[in-house]
Amino acid sequence: MISTPTMPSPTLTTSPPLEPLLESKRALIADGLADLNRRARETHGKNYSDIAAEADRTALLRQIEDGEFFQTVRGTLVVGLYDNSELWEPYFGYEGSSWEQGGYLYRGFDDLVIDWL
Repeated sequence: MISTPTMPSPTLTTSPPLEPLLESKRALIADGLADLNRRARETHGKNYSDIAAEADRTALLRQIEDGEFFQTVRGTLVVGLYDNSELWEPYFGYEGSSWEQGGYLYRGFDDLVIDWL
C-alpha cells in the first residue's frame, strides 16, 4: 500500500491549480462530484470523502477515470502542478525544464532528493 506523504501546506502567492477550472466548469465539477458521491453511497453507504480505505476510493475513481469530469480535473491538476514552481520545486524536487542545461543527459535525472518516495 502506498502511503500519502505528510508535507506542510504550501503558502501560494499564485492562484491554486483548480481555480480556473472552478470558474469555467462549475456545472461539470458539481455534477461530477455528485456522481462520485452517488456511486460511493451505492457501494459503501457513505460519501466518497468518508471512505477510509484507499483501495475502495481508488476502485470508485477507476469507474469514472475515462469520463470528462475525471479527465478535466486530472488535466488541470497536472498542468497546475507543473506550471507552479512554488509547488513543484520545494515539495517534489522537480527542477523544471532541462533543455536550458543541455537536457537530462547532462543535468541528470537521478539527482532528485525526495525523502518521502
